[in-house]
Amino acid sequence: MSRTLPTIDVVVAVADLEWRLPYLRHAIRSIDLQWYPEELFELTVVCITHTNRDEDFGEVARLCAERGSTLIFRQQRNDAFGLGQAYNIGARRGSREAIAFLNSDIYFHPDTLRYAAQVVCGGRGAIVPVAHGELTPSIDQFDVAIPSLLDTPEWNRLADSLSYVRSGTGNVVYPRSFMEKSHGFDERMYGWGAEDTDLYERAKHSIGIKHIRDLGCPKSIHIAHHDDHTKMSSLTERNRKILEVSTSFVRNERGWGEIPE
Repeated sequence: MSRTLPTIDVVVAVADLEWRLPYLRHAIRSIDLQWYPEELFELTVVCITHTNRDEDFGEVARLCAERGSTLIFRQQRNDAFGLGQAYNIGARRGSREAIAFLNSDIYFHPDTLRYAAQVVCGGRGAIVPVAHGELTPSIDQFDVAIPSLLDTPEWNRLADSLSYVRSGTGNVVYPRSFMEKSHGFDERMYGWGAEDTDLYERAKHSIGIKHIRDLGCPKSIHIAHHDDHTKMSSLTERNRKILEVSTSFVRNERGWGEIPE
């Protein structure tokens, strides 16, 4: 019965590992708890860091080793690298029929991959499995309260209370065929910001995008944090300018998802 479901590569990309680590632990844990045949999906974690904090890398390596996941680690000494490129690297490493991209601060509901598989396997395009909003729980609240709600009606009540963003997001489950035809995230975009909107819009106009909120399915949620975005503002603005002038469906025409030298 399980082979009627698509195989899925789950790719988590994380930058600024030194403060994202607590969120990454939850993201990986949410993949461990999926109600989906474990032989049909595999997790790859791609880390980009500007620091030499060996203890952070060691913790991520331990988390991945415990569950047999792949870890791709890159120390970047400048800003000429983006979250989208990290996602592409993780996607190219795999070969499964669908690719679920997961930000390090997202917690997937245990039924996320099963519902996403129904959309992708049914030829209905891609699916956004996350409810975003400003009212999401903080990391402290999450540790205490959220895991205990997973199997109760309170989970969907919480997710339904969140303000919901319908614009571009990086947390999408795409068919691999779409990623291979489009060459994935635009690797001209550095840091993060706009690379997710760009790919989302290309998918929306080519294969269609479904939102899990509209399908009556369990929602995944965003763990709130209050980080300093000033460092990224100039890169995000640069990315938006690239987005404004980009009209082609295919990006990265010379190749995509390659690990730089």
